Amino acid sequence: SGDVQRLQLQQLTEALSWHPFTGTLTGSIPQVQSEENLLRTSGEIQAQVFGGRARIGKLEIENPFSSLPSIKLDASLDGIELEQLSKTFEFGRISGILEGTINDLAVTDNQPSQFSAEFHSVDRGTEQRISVEALDKITVLSSGENAGSLYGGLAGFFDSFRYSKLGFKADLKNDRLTLRGVETRGDQEFLVVGSFLPPTVNIISHTQIIAFSELLRRLQSIKADSTAK
Repeated sequence: SGDVQRLQLQQLTEALSWHPFTGTLTGSIPQVQSEENLLRTSGEIQAQVFGGRARIGKLEIENPFSSLPSIKLDASLDGIELEQLSKTFEFGRISGILEGTINDLAVTDNQPSQFSAEFHSVDRGTEQRISVEALDKITVLSSGENAGSLYGGLAGFFDSFRYSKLGFKADLKNDRLTLRGVETRGDQEFLVVGSFLPPTVNIISHTQIIAFSELLRRLQSIKADSTAK
């Protein structure tokens, strides 16, 4: 068994060479079971991050002492402030609150091999806006093209847009990712649904099935462009 109380995530992420972010980690693991090459925990680990809370449960580690352990877990997010999240990961500026779950996440060789995830914005009366930079990066991730080529000159008139809904559903099995929007209209999947008040814009997913390796390549290209700027 074990307990963690208010572990500083900035020091932890820096020590592990992860992308640094702030917050605290608190958890209680009342029992750890070891069966041959498998470690299984009961209990829940909680982290206070980005103004909200992340919960991690159902943690299993296969071959924990090898150079290539396999990890399985479930997680949920509650009350995450998108402005803190987008700023930390240099994804432009998105304001609003995010909630969601990720189930049956399996990580092998430091790469996800399967998961089922659903994340969505929650309207709590706070501002819900998305900057042109974030609009462009989401568009690149979902279509491989920048926002200018899809939305014409619209993205050049404003610094940010209002939205009413934001989110996605995703299922990964091996290298095949199925991406759905927060809202479906006919054969279109909306990752961002605009508000009634201008300026507003919708972001439609133009890639509903994609190789996960290609999605990672697009993410790396976004990071490279941000570094170059």
